[in-house]
This record gives sequence, C-alpha cells and structure tokens, in this order.
Amino acid sequence: VTLSAKGAVDVVVMVVNTQGRAQEITIAACAAVAKLGEYRPSNDQFGKSGICEVLVTRLQDNCRNIPICEACWRACATLANDVSNARRLLDADICNVLAMSFSTEEICADSAVGWSCSCLINLVVVDGTKSSLRMTGICEALMASLTRYTGKPLVVEMLCRALVAIIQGDDTNLERLSALGVCEGLVETLGNNENVTRVVRWACRVITLLSTRFPVPNIEKLREAGVKPILKRIIRNKELPYKDRVGANDVLKKMSKYSTYRTSMNLYLESVFHKSEQTRNDITDDDSHAIHNSASE
Repeated sequence: VTLSAKGAVDVVVMVVNTQGRAQEITIAACAAVAKLGEYRPSNDQFGKSGICEVLVTRLQDNCRNIPICEACWRACATLANDVSNARRLLDADICNVLAMSFSTEEICADSAVGWSCSCLINLVVVDGTKSSLRMTGICEALMASLTRYTGKPLVVEMLCRALVAIIQGDDTNLERLSALGVCEGLVETLGNNENVTRVVRWACRVITLLSTRFPVPNIEKLREAGVKPILKRIIRNKELPYKDRVGANDVLKKMSKYSTYRTSMNLYLESVFHKSEQTRNDITDDDSHAIHNSASE
C-alpha cells in the first residue's frame, strides 16, 4: 500500500514501456505488477495505464520464452481479478493467446500453465468470455494439456479448475469437451492422482458437472473408462480429507442412481413392448378380417 502511494505503479509502468523487452527486466516488472496488483487501487491504476495491452503483446512476442510467459501470465492473472482489467485483457485478444499457451508444448512449463489457468478462471466472469474462448479452440487446447500433464498433480489441479470454469453454466462447452474425450481423460487423471487431495476434489467437481448436465452419454463413458473402482478406492482412503471422500461418494451415488433409473426404464419399456406384442397376437382371424373390411369401407 505504501509503495503504491509513493508512485511505484507509475515507475513499474514506465519500466515496462521503455525497458521491458529485456528478459530480466520484463520478469522483474511482471513480478512487481503481480505483487502490487494484489492491492485493488493499484490493480485499477495498472489497468488505466495500458499495461494490460502491453502484457498481451509481450506474450505474443515471446510465446516460446518460458520464463517470460510464466511472469506475464502471473501478472495477467492478478490483473484479471478486476473485472475492468479482465475486459481490457479480452479486448487485447488474450483469448487467442490463452489457447495457444495450452496447445503449444514449448510454452507449457508447469508454472506457466498454472498461471494461465488462473487467468482463464478470472476472465470467465465477464459475459461472453466462455463463447469467445470456445471459438479459439480452448476446449481442444485444455484437453491436450490434460493428457500431457496427467502425472503432474499441481498442473492437473489447475486444469481441472479451468475445466470447471468454462463448463459451469455453458452446455455447449460441456458437450464439446465430452465429444473430445474429457470423461476418459479425467478418469485417467484421477487414477494417476487418486491420493492427491486437491486433484481428487477438482476432478470430482468436473465429473459431477458432466454427469449432472448430460448423464447420457457421460455416465456411460465414465463407467466404461473405469471410474467406479477408482472412486471406491478414494472413498476407502482414510488419508484423504473426509469432505473429498464424501465428494467421491456423491459422484458414485449419482452414477448408481442413474443406473437404477435406466434399468427400471428398460424393464418398463420391455414390459410395454411385451404387452403390445401379446395384444397383437390375441387378435383373431375374424378380428383381422373385420378390421380389413372396415378399412376398405
């Protein structure tokens, strides 16, 4: 707060604008933006200075420079906590940069992925952002990252958080991810990280959204991918927090409830079909002849 009052924001903005193309200076300046931006008035001041647009340009110009990408994404994630700055970042075309950061392997250092996920989560509070992200191929990009990082718990947690952010309240994104194999990817991820608390928590939240909004075909996909044995092991694992075990149990109950409903419906349809066949067979030849004559008249 004291630094902000003393004009530190103006100094950082000046450095970024005049000296920011050197790697060490860019990284240091972004760290300052991230730290000072935690204070809301400074965050607002940064946005009004035009730094959002500068950071997006830095990301575009240094898309394969991992240290700069990490520093810039951290700064963008902090700035995006403010809705006005989130809009500024969106206007500067950060959606396309996000999609590129997830889909290009050289960019995807663990920490860079984590901060870009944080930025995405903050951006989607702006109306229309989920649709804009979808147009850039974000669903495909997130799936590529989920497959690439399935064995890295910290990255997987942030990817699951990002998945929750883009599918909550957006059925189009949910359907697209389902078609891309997100159910199978989540089961693999959960199996590789079933002892990691935060991965279990967020993967189960994604699974809950998938199985609640579109139980057909997502529950079948999850079951075929082998999610039930994994959930049962999680529920029995007393080293995990109680609420996460309860969360896994809720998912399992939802799947079982759906299975019971589907079995009952199948039995009902079979009985209706059987009665229909029996009624048809009970019609005598005279009845058939009468029906034929009636139709002819």
